[in-house]
Amino acid sequence: MGTSRTELDERLQRIILLGEDEWQAAELADWDRVEVLEKERQQRIYEAFIDGVAEQDVEWVRVRIAEIKAVEVKILRLAEASRSEAAVKLRQMQKGNKATKAYQQIS
Repeated sequence: MGTSRTELDERLQRIILLGEDEWQAAELADWDRVEVLEKERQQRIYEAFIDGVAEQDVEWVRVRIAEIKAVEVKILRLAEASRSEAAVKLRQMQKGNKATKAYQQIS
């Protein structure tokens, strides 16, 4: 294995921090920033595990992966809530447009 435990731990910590930054951007509905951070995070995840994990490190890596996944869940919940909110607003706009068209036809 080419990656030391210390180096892998640093990589995983950076992934977790990127996820937290991504979550904060999602809270602010900065979806462009979320997309940029997600691409970087995915690349770092790939790089962190490309050399595999030493058998003696598997358990603590599982803990770190659980932390990474917990942040992902928070981000996905915000994305879904935002999408639902946007859908509601779109439906309201469409109703408003229908009402406007109906009024114009009567006028």
